[in-house]
Amino acid sequence: YWHSQFQRVNNEVAAAEHCQLVFFGDSITKGWTLLKAEGKEVWNERFAKYNPINMGNSGDITPVMLHRLRKGNLNFQSGREPRVAVLLCGTNNYVVTKSAKGAVQWDLGIDTPPAEVAEGVRAVAQMFWKESPSTRLIVLGILPVKNEKKQPKVAETNAILAGFHYPQDEIVFMDLKDQFMHADGTLKAELYTDGTHLTPEGYEVMADAIEPTIERLIKLGPIGANPQAARGTWKKHVVQEDIAPGENGQPTQTNTVVADDFDQDGHLDLMASLQGKVMLYRGPDWKRQVVMAEMPKDRTGRIAERGCIHSCLMDAVSYTH
Repeated sequence: YWHSQFQRVNNEVAAAEHCQLVFFGDSITKGWTLLKAEGKEVWNERFAKYNPINMGNSGDITPVMLHRLRKGNLNFQSGREPRVAVLLCGTNNYVVTKSAKGAVQWDLGIDTPPAEVAEGVRAVAQMFWKESPSTRLIVLGILPVKNEKKQPKVAETNAILAGFHYPQDEIVFMDLKDQFMHADGTLKAELYTDGTHLTPEGYEVMADAIEPTIERLIKLGPIGANPQAARGTWKKHVVQEDIAPGENGQPTQTNTVVADDFDQDGHLDLMASLQGKVMLYRGPDWKRQVVMAEMPKDRTGRIAERGCIHSCLMDAVSYTH
């Protein structure tokens, strides 16, 4: 069943000609037009003009979503990439512990740290951006749920996601908590069929929340169509000179976490892993501070990877605007 839905998306993507909008996610996304199609009426009213593709697949967790993105779900013909993608993912990371009829085990479930789920959501967004760099992204926070043990983790995950740095008008984060919860923290029951999935009214509420942003981003055109306007002026910063060579005499590869204003002083900083340590390079003068003497490891015992900056002429370099 999963593979047939995976292939469904691949086929629609390969045949797409005038698609300006895609929705990527799990069964909540799929429910816009498939399964019981609770959101089909509002989909047709609000989004049909964009020739959208529903990329939802039931039960998907973020690692499986990454697989989909690498294996065909974004194989649009050149020049036919969507203007905007709406991403809704992460809720199943707190539920799914195995797949492929039990053949594949996942170190996930209700005890998964929210930071790991947030990193999974961000990885999906980064992969989407990598495979379709002209597409603007709307990253939705995980929708509130009825499950009392899961909801605090959902809220914490969304708070972490809200704290990430997003390039303006290229990736937009939206937390729809206020649309789906009362002020006292209880769910608006009429918007849910089962405490997780949505009724037609729930999809209408979601459409009301995201439609203005979708319209605005589509009007901006593809990223890179006007590089100076879209990307700004990029400045090069040498954050460490003379990277020590590795055993083969080549510069040591560097892996980074993220660029952000970590100390909240109004200047961009860079948190990076370098030579087995975690470094913080504080803007604007890029002074280095060792914040962790040993690289953190994930629960498999492997050093956690968080993207990369690159070595350039034996210097560690970042680019900001």
